[in-house]
Amino acid sequence: SSTPHDNDVILGRGRLISAHPGNVRFRHLVSQKREMYSQSRDNKFKRSVALSIVEEIESLDPPGRFLISQTGIKFAGIKEGVWVCVEKEKAIEKVLHRLREKNLGNCMKENGVQQE
Repeated sequence: SSTPHDNDVILGRGRLISAHPGNVRFRHLVSQKREMYSQSRDNKFKRSVALSIVEEIESLDPPGRFLISQTGIKFAGIKEGVWVCVEKEKAIEKVLHRLREKNLGNCMKENGVQQE
């Protein structure tokens, strides 16, 4: 277990997680590659797009990790608690899920939610 740093992607929901610098970078990477992903029908290619995002996060300095809380996220912030790295396959699945999501920005605007 370790404390999340700014290059880490934190798996979960909520404002604290969404605002974490690693998650902001993650969403930006996904948005850059979403069109390429959605235009393909080849599942091997789609998986390679997801893998490229995971590897880009892992290649940062310090290396980004995909973390999940073992203790729940406290109101005090992300720096507390017990964090563990997820297996690479779970990280790829998380990326694939984000790539499949359609037009998050438009959906958020329609529901009256402000974008970041």
